Amino acid sequence: NTKFSNSGFNISVPQVKWTFISVAAALVFTILLSKSCTVVDSGEIGIKFHKWDSSKEKYGGVEGTCKGWVFYNPITTKVFTYPTYLQRKNYEPFNVNAKDASTFQMDPTIAYRIDPAKACDIFVKYREGVHELENGYIRTCIYEAYRTCANRYTSDSLMSSRANFESDVRHRLESSLQKEGFIVEEFTSQI
Repeated sequence: NTKFSNSGFNISVPQVKWTFISVAAALVFTILLSKSCTVVDSGEIGIKFHKWDSSKEKYGGVEGTCKGWVFYNPITTKVFTYPTYLQRKNYEPFNVNAKDASTFQMDPTIAYRIDPAKACDIFVKYREGVHELENGYIRTCIYEAYRTCANRYTSDSLMSSRANFESDVRHRLESSLQKEGFIVEEFTSQI
């Protein structure tokens, strides 16, 4: 046992070794703890899932939704979040044809939110973030609603009853998006 004495402190080599090991262990524990927990904010819904689980009972490894402090094993588990607050997306204008082959330019804007009760279903089906969903699935639904509804109107009837056309488009859009877990709050087309 080697002892160091300086200004009245007696420190032995084993004490220094155990102090160093304790500090290193505390540091490793803190790093592991920070990598194995996350916070799901109040305006979000978290989906906790196992990376390599393909069981049908768990919808491809999905454990369920979570909020607040979430602890997990970062090697086998991951937490994906969706915002549940209002999202607004303004799309680039695109053209649709009426029944008589006339072309109308639509410039849609949508305000929507994700239904927290269906967040797991959205994740299991798409496994994409909000921006990918907006530019993929939601954009396709908007275009399809416009295309289908515009094909029922001639150019004159569409212009004379724009309110009915907008209502038809919104109704079709709401029904297709709501089935998937998206709640449409506002929708404008700016024909």
